[in-house]
Amino acid sequence: MNQLSPNNYSKNSLFPNRDIEPDDDDSWQISYLDILTILLGFLLIILSYSEIEDVDSFSVSELFKSSSEEVEFITTPIENIQEELESLLVTEIRQGQLEIFKELNDVKIRFNSDDLYRSGSARLGSNSTDILNRVLDAFKLITYNDFEIDIEGHTDNVPISSSSYSSNWELSTARASNIVKYFIAQGIDPDRLKVSGYADSRPLMEIDEEGNQYPASKDRNRRIALRLYYAISTPNISTDSLSNGL
Repeated sequence: MNQLSPNNYSKNSLFPNRDIEPDDDDSWQISYLDILTILLGFLLIILSYSEIEDVDSFSVSELFKSSSEEVEFITTPIENIQEELESLLVTEIRQGQLEIFKELNDVKIRFNSDDLYRSGSARLGSNSTDILNRVLDAFKLITYNDFEIDIEGHTDNVPISSSSYSSNWELSTARASNIVKYFIAQGIDPDRLKVSGYADSRPLMEIDEEGNQYPASKDRNRRIALRLYYAISTPNISTDSLSNGL
C-alpha cells in the first residue's frame, strides 16, 4: 500500500493539505497578566480607603542620609568619651584601679569589687567613694556627658554563705543598686541610671599565648562595670493612630 503524503491529498479529501501550527508555548503569560491586573486593582481599592496625610516630598536618599546621621550621633560620642576619660583617669588606669574599654557601641569602666566592697557585703567601703568621685568628676569635664549609665554587678562562682543574701544574684544586684544610690546622692539624674545584676553568669574570659580562652581568676570576675551608652528611642504608637490606618 502506498503511503499517503500531503502531496497525495485530493481537493475533495477530508484532510486538506495544510501545515499544522505548533502549540503556543506563551499562553501562560495571559493568565499571569490577568492575575497581576487583579492584584493591582485590589491594591488600588485598599489605597482609596486609606487616609494619606499631606507630607513633604519623600526621598530615599534623604532617608538614608538621616539614618546615617543618627548612627553617627550614637556612635561618634562614644569614641570621644572613651578618649577623654582615658586622658582624665590615666593615673587610676596605670595604678590598676579601673579599666576603660569600648564594647560594641558602649564604653565600659570596670572596677574590681574587692576594691569597693568587703567579701559578701554590698555596703560601699570607706575608700570606695574616692575612686567613684574621681570618675564622677571626669564625667563633668568631658565634652559629651549626656549618656546613660548601666551599673553592672558581677560575682565569682563561689556560692555565698550569708544571712543577708540568699544567692550571688541578690549580692550582685545589691552592690550595683548601692552605687546607683550613691550616684543619685551626688547629683546624677535617676532617669539616666539602670541596675543590672549578673551574679556569675558572665565570667570574664582571658586568652593564653596560644590564643585559647579560659575563665579569668575569681578576683577578676568579682567586678563592677559602668556601661556608658546612648539609648535609641522609638516613637510611641497609640491605638488611635493604628485605627486611622487600613
